[in-house]
Amino acid sequence: MCGGLYGIINRPENTNMLLTLTARNGQKEDVERSIRYFVEDGIVIRFNRIGFVTKNYGKVGGLGTFKQRLEPMKDASELLQQTYPQYGKVFCRRNGMTEIRFKKAAGAPTINFSYIYINGYARRAIGQKVLEQTLS
Repeated sequence: MCGGLYGIINRPENTNMLLTLTARNGQKEDVERSIRYFVEDGIVIRFNRIGFVTKNYGKVGGLGTFKQRLEPMKDASELLQQTYPQYGKVFCRRNGMTEIRFKKAAGAPTINFSYIYINGYARRAIGQKVLEQTLS
């Protein structure tokens, strides 16, 4: 899921939720946030491979060009794996992007997705209820 789209239970007094590892270079904040909330709450619902149409890796942007982001992305991913090795592993995509692949928690359910099309774009829906809500 794109790091620009998330929902949380806001607890500003809880300093355990503050992003410290990724604050320096602005990469992988979504991963650190997911890990911190999982450590604190014992549960996180994370929808991978769902997002919105955007140009996050365009020629310009607040975090830099795609090429400029590769090294900071790698550094942040490796730091997260060093700090939280029990939660995931670093892997590199074919395009050079470095990611963290989370380990599935024991007993965590698997949710099956299906595609629907809205305005010509493929979208994923979780079960029939979401499909009906999306189309109405």
